[in-house]
Amino acid sequence: MITPLRPSSHEVESYVAARTDADPTARPTPVPPGGFRAERFTKMIGTDPADFRIASEGLEVWAAHRGSGVEVFPAGAKLLAGSTVGIRTRQLGLWVVAACRVESVVDEPNRRGFVYSTLPDHPECG
Repeated sequence: MITPLRPSSHEVESYVAARTDADPTARPTPVPPGGFRAERFTKMIGTDPADFRIASEGLEVWAAHRGSGVEVFPAGAKLLAGSTVGIRTRQLGLWVVAACRVESVVDEPNRRGFVYSTLPDHPECG
Protein backbone atom coordinates (compact mmCIF):
# COMPACT_ATOMS: atom_id res chain seq x y z
CA MET A 1 0.00 0.00 0.00
CA ILE A 2 1.36 3.40 -0.96
CA THR A 3 -0.40 6.49 0.32
CA PRO A 4 0.32 10.21 0.79
CA LEU A 5 -1.01 10.11 4.37
CA ARG A 6 0.70 8.29 7.24
CA PRO A 7 -1.26 5.11 7.96
CA SER A 8 -2.13 4.62 11.62
CA SER A 9 -0.68 1.71 13.55
CA HIS A 10 -4.16 0.15 13.52
CA GLU A 11 -4.31 0.40 9.72
CA VAL A 12 -0.89 -1.24 9.40
CA GLU A 13 -1.83 -4.03 11.81
CA SER A 14 -5.08 -4.64 9.87
CA TYR A 15 -3.13 -4.70 6.60
CA VAL A 16 -0.70 -7.30 8.00
CA ALA A 17 -3.51 -9.38 9.53
CA ALA A 18 -5.24 -9.54 6.12
CA ARG A 19 -2.07 -11.10 4.66
CA THR A 20 -1.28 -13.60 7.41
CA ASP A 21 -2.45 -16.54 5.29
CA ALA A 22 -1.42 -15.11 1.90
CA ASP A 23 1.03 -16.97 -0.31
CA PRO A 24 4.36 -15.21 -0.88
CA THR A 25 4.91 -13.60 -4.28
CA ALA A 26 7.90 -15.94 -4.70
CA ARG A 27 9.46 -18.70 -2.62
CA PRO A 28 13.17 -18.89 -1.85
CA THR A 29 15.02 -21.28 -4.17
CA PRO A 30 18.69 -22.27 -4.40
CA VAL A 31 18.89 -20.55 -7.80
CA PRO A 32 16.72 -17.45 -8.42
CA PRO A 33 14.11 -17.80 -11.16
CA GLY A 34 14.51 -15.75 -14.33
CA GLY A 35 14.23 -12.03 -13.73
CA PHE A 36 15.25 -12.31 -10.05
CA ARG A 37 18.60 -12.03 -8.32
CA ALA A 38 19.70 -13.34 -4.98
CA GLU A 39 20.88 -10.89 -2.36
CA ARG A 40 23.09 -12.00 0.44
CA PHE A 41 24.67 -9.70 2.95
CA THR A 42 27.60 -10.78 5.05
CA LYS A 43 29.44 -8.69 7.61
CA MET A 44 32.20 -9.63 10.03
CA ILE A 45 31.09 -8.44 13.46
CA GLY A 46 34.17 -7.75 15.57
CA THR A 47 36.34 -10.49 17.03
CA ASP A 48 34.86 -10.84 20.48
CA PRO A 49 31.97 -13.28 21.07
CA ALA A 50 30.12 -10.42 22.77
CA ASP A 51 30.14 -8.48 19.46
CA PHE A 52 28.40 -11.38 17.71
CA ARG A 53 25.91 -11.77 20.56
CA ILE A 54 25.00 -8.07 20.45
CA ALA A 55 24.58 -8.15 16.66
CA SER A 56 22.46 -11.31 16.91
CA GLU A 57 20.22 -9.72 19.51
CA GLY A 58 19.81 -6.69 17.24
CA LEU A 59 18.81 -8.90 14.34
CA GLU A 60 16.17 -10.57 16.50
CA VAL A 61 14.51 -7.23 17.26
CA TRP A 62 14.75 -5.88 13.68
CA ALA A 63 17.33 -3.24 14.70
CA ALA A 64 18.65 -2.83 11.13
CA HIS A 65 15.14 -2.11 9.86
CA ARG A 66 14.29 0.24 12.69
CA GLY A 67 17.69 1.94 12.47
CA SER A 68 17.00 2.86 8.85
CA GLY A 69 13.64 4.43 9.69
CA VAL A 70 11.45 1.42 8.96
CA GLU A 71 8.81 0.63 11.58
CA VAL A 72 8.13 -3.09 12.05
CA PHE A 73 4.71 -4.49 12.99
CA PRO A 74 3.69 -5.94 15.26
CA ALA A 75 5.91 -3.85 17.53
CA GLY A 76 7.25 -6.92 19.33
CA ALA A 77 7.59 -9.05 16.17
CA LYS A 78 9.69 -12.13 16.81
CA LEU A 79 12.13 -13.44 14.24
CA LEU A 80 10.44 -16.81 13.76
CA ALA A 81 10.03 -18.92 10.64
CA GLY A 82 6.43 -18.67 9.45
CA SER A 83 5.70 -15.32 11.08
CA THR A 84 4.21 -12.44 9.11
CA VAL A 85 5.59 -8.97 9.67
CA GLY A 86 4.65 -5.59 8.30
CA ILE A 87 6.58 -2.41 7.71
CA ARG A 88 5.68 1.26 7.55
CA THR A 89 8.20 3.64 6.03
CA ARG A 90 8.33 6.92 4.17
CA GLN A 91 9.87 6.88 0.70
CA LEU A 92 10.03 9.84 -1.71
CA GLY A 93 7.40 11.71 0.30
CA LEU A 94 4.91 8.83 0.32
CA TRP A 95 4.08 6.27 2.98
CA VAL A 96 4.66 2.62 2.15
CA VAL A 97 3.07 -0.27 4.04
CA ALA A 98 4.09 -3.81 3.10
CA ALA A 99 4.08 -7.31 4.53
CA CYS A 100 6.62 -10.16 4.46
CA ARG A 101 6.78 -13.74 5.69
CA VAL A 102 9.84 -15.02 7.51
CA GLU A 103 10.67 -18.21 5.58
CA SER A 104 13.63 -19.45 7.59
CA VAL A 105 16.01 -18.40 10.33
CA VAL A 106 19.73 -19.21 10.51
CA ASP A 107 20.83 -19.74 14.09
CA GLU A 108 24.31 -21.27 14.21
CA PRO A 109 27.25 -20.68 16.53
CA ASN A 110 28.98 -18.37 14.02
CA ARG A 111 26.11 -17.37 11.70
CA ARG A 112 22.83 -15.61 12.26
CA GLY A 113 20.31 -14.45 9.71
CA PHE A 114 16.96 -14.98 8.06
CA VAL A 115 15.18 -15.26 4.72
CA TYR A 116 11.89 -13.56 4.09
CA SER A 117 9.51 -13.36 1.15
CA THR A 118 7.29 -10.52 0.08
CA LEU A 119 3.52 -10.90 0.29
CA PRO A 120 0.88 -9.56 -2.12
CA ASP A 121 0.81 -5.76 -2.62
CA HIS A 122 4.46 -5.41 -1.53
CA PRO A 123 6.23 -2.88 -3.79
CA GLU A 124 8.92 -5.49 -4.42
CA CYS A 125 8.50 -9.11 -5.43
CA GLY A 126 10.53 -11.99 -4.10
